[in-house]
Amino acid sequence: MEPISWNGLKKMAINYKMNKLETKKAIPDFPGYFATKSGRIWSASRKGSGGHGGKFLKPTKRDRAGHLAVDLCKDNQTCRCSVHRLVLQTFVGPCPLGMEGCHNNGNPSYNWLSNLRWDTRSANALDAVKHGTRVDNRGSKQGQAKLNEAQVRVIKWLLKRSALYHREIAEVFGVHSGTISSIKYKRSWKHI
Repeated sequence: MEPISWNGLKKMAINYKMNKLETKKAIPDFPGYFATKSGRIWSASRKGSGGHGGKFLKPTKRDRAGHLAVDLCKDNQTCRCSVHRLVLQTFVGPCPLGMEGCHNNGNPSYNWLSNLRWDTRSANALDAVKHGTRVDNRGSKQGQAKLNEAQVRVIKWLLKRSALYHREIAEVFGVHSGTISSIKYKRSWKHI
């Protein structure tokens, strides 16, 4: 048996202390699984484990953004669940209609309860722009754009104050009349 290094002992002591001090709360709809306010998921002991307590599950990256997920078992089926959603469902309640789990600091791997909230998709998108995790690529910043913001403002002005047809405006700006229609009915260039 190899001797344990000082760092190994320190890590074991910290893990032991965390395991003892963290309060675990049962995850709704997943019997035998618990969440902590620090964003860790605990699996209680199962048959055949020799009655040895349980363990914290090791999360994996769910997507390129860095959201963490764990595999939970329910009715003999494995379900991949996002850690932040499990923590919110356990300590805050079910996700309200039209809401999603948001990270206050923009770091999708930091799943402490104090960093999480239910909010709208648009609020989550604005957070991503504010935190710099998503680039604002609306309008002319988008690579395929044939118009710029100044041109769209002129088009909107023409739509409101002139008797020109969509196809006539489209000819002036070298775009399809459907593009002018999309601008008028706010299917595109909504931010202007």
